[in-house]
Amino acid sequence: MGDGKAGNEHPSHEVQGNPSEIQAHAVTSHPARRNSEAKTKRVEARRLKGFRDFLPDAMETRLAVMDVIRREAHIFGFETIATPALEYAETLLGIGEETDKQSYRFTDHGGRHVGLRFDLTVPFARFVAEHQGTLTFPFKKLQMGEVWRGENTQKGRYREFARANSR
Repeated sequence: MGDGKAGNEHPSHEVQGNPSEIQAHAVTSHPARRNSEAKTKRVEARRLKGFRDFLPDAMETRLAVMDVIRREAHIFGFETIATPALEYAETLLGIGEETDKQSYRFTDHGGRHVGLRFDLTVPFARFVAEHQGTLTFPFKKLQMGEVWRGENTQKGRYREFARANSR
């Protein structure tokens, strides 16, 4: 962001005040939105049940734990992989009725039936099937990432959470 000094193309857009003032500024500061300022409806800041925000201190702890897991896995020869958060629904749901109840599914803008991964095992199976010609077996993998489950929440159980799998 700019600092408002000469020669800087982007002047500073700092807003001081309470969150509702900042929210109002964010809504009306974009040129395309200024014309519809009178039509703007305030949206209440709230999280969905079963989801969490992580403040900086908590995020630092999460990242430190993941770093330890990653470091220890590499010592023992595990290689890190990543798979997309979205998979084709037929891939995710090929397991059975229980997963059907747990998954978040929708039709994307291209008309494809997709879902958010509810664990790391199914995406890993797809990964191996898709890349079996390039992987060396036995393949020791470490995979860490967020997963989503559409189940009822209860104390200590969330709809979005981190998983770490090694095989």
